[in-house]
Amino acid sequence: MRAEPWKLVNDAIVPCELWTQYRNESPQRDGDMIAVNTPLFSLGRVVATAGALEALTKSGTPPWSLLSRHFSGDFGPELDAEDVQANLDAIRDGERVLSVYTVSSGDRLYVITEADRSSSTILRVDEY
Repeated sequence: MRAEPWKLVNDAIVPCELWTQYRNESPQRDGDMIAVNTPLFSLGRVVATAGALEALTKSGTPPWSLLSRHFSGDFGPELDAEDVQANLDAIRDGERVLSVYTVSSGDRLYVITEADRSSSTILRVDEY
């Protein structure tokens, strides 16, 4: 029987290779815990597209590093002050929150949390 390439972690499905990489290499690792920033909103169920998972793997970026930045108000350096304020208003008013990050491979990724906070998606910008 072949091992499944996915692992259920905190109600989210993540690729085992990223989970293993995180557990073995993350400098934020403390046992099975990771250091995260104070959340401003709930992520809900976290999912990622195949393209985003490929970009994360290629760049060696753990998905939780982007998620932690996203839910703590670091929406990425590509957003201007107006977009940042729109996100802060969206958090307050229960609207959709969007972050943009460029990982070391050069891929640009969105992290989008839905207005009802039921889910967050990591996807490549060209998959939107």
